[in-house]
Amino acid sequence: MSKSRSRPSSIKATATLAAALATTTLLLTAALVSVTNASPADLETLRTQVESERQSAHVAGLAVAVVLKEQILLSEGFGEADVALHKPVTPDTLFVVASVSKTMVAAAIMKSIEQARVSLDAPVTRYLPFKIDNPLAPSTAPTLRQLAAHTSGISDDGGGTPGFYNGPLNYNAGADNPLNLGDFLKDYLQAGGAYYSDKNFSAIPGAKESYSNIGAALAGFVVGRAVHQPFDQYCRKVLFEPLKMHSTGWHMRDVDMSRHALTYDERDGQWVAFPFYGLATWPDGGLRTSSRDLAAFVGMVMNRGTWQHRQVLKSSSVDEMLARTAVDAHPNEPRRAVFWHYLPAKTGENGFDRNVYVHSGADPGVYTLVMFDPTANIAVVILTNAETQRPSAHAEK
Repeated sequence: MSKSRSRPSSIKATATLAAALATTTLLLTAALVSVTNASPADLETLRTQVESERQSAHVAGLAVAVVLKEQILLSEGFGEADVALHKPVTPDTLFVVASVSKTMVAAAIMKSIEQARVSLDAPVTRYLPFKIDNPLAPSTAPTLRQLAAHTSGISDDGGGTPGFYNGPLNYNAGADNPLNLGDFLKDYLQAGGAYYSDKNFSAIPGAKESYSNIGAALAGFVVGRAVHQPFDQYCRKVLFEPLKMHSTGWHMRDVDMSRHALTYDERDGQWVAFPFYGLATWPDGGLRTSSRDLAAFVGMVMNRGTWQHRQVLKSSSVDEMLARTAVDAHPNEPRRAVFWHYLPAKTGENGFDRNVYVHSGADPGVYTLVMFDPTANIAVVILTNAETQRPSAHAEK
């Protein structure tokens, strides 16, 4: 199951998709500038615009949620979760959210810090049962902060084989991946491991920004080791249950797959479904959730740890999570937070006059986006079952 395919017939469609989804986000936020006064007619106009964008982008199915303060103002589905059965997308349809999963890792890190189990700035080998043998820095291990800012020095491009990360070892078609997360990471990061290679490392920790999915998976594993509980179970206890995210899980076995959207590529005007797949490195991109559940999570982050009168994280933890770090790509204007990405309005990168925090995700048959404006207290969730051509694994660059 590779994410680096090149199908000429899909390039035009996927370029349209990227533009249309950006426009959809713009429409959602622009239409809700004065959301406190949004009328039923305004929301109906918004629904019409979203459906129009979905059709223009050739997306089989799309789920959208809009959060205002601590209220889900809109949560709706558009198009089809299963084209052959004409099964509609609803607010409770499940999607795999690709790299948006990393925002959940960020929250779990902050919760484990609150419980005095980890430190953002301690070498992660303090919590691990194996070494990280970076040949460029034999005596220096990355910190959680560096893993979360993508400055760990760990590369996805190793394993001794080109395209290793994108291959069937990591992308197990048809079922949850049978590889144990810790075993995979040990074999990848410790000398002598089955997947170890000098190419698994691109820099000394902290020296260079380079997006690392395996680094994100390691961050999740570190949290699980530190709290003495498997990472997926820990997330359920401290995040999913308090937020009433009852439809959310890290594995196929944890969710109702009968409610899960199929994922599609459009080829010659026909929808072709991908098989479901399970990742060995599941914390970096394997979360399965609905737009309604994910809206509660993003709303909690936007509201500094509180969602509908429940304190899930301390406000100081969210402030630390969203504190920005300068990296080499933007040395004078910090953009990287703990997995979240900050886009300032003045750069024009986000398409409208707002400072926002954002994360996107892309995988075979998947494009996802979460975004929030902390000043206006508006958040947007977009989940699709559409094929995209992305330059790398479920990665937001």
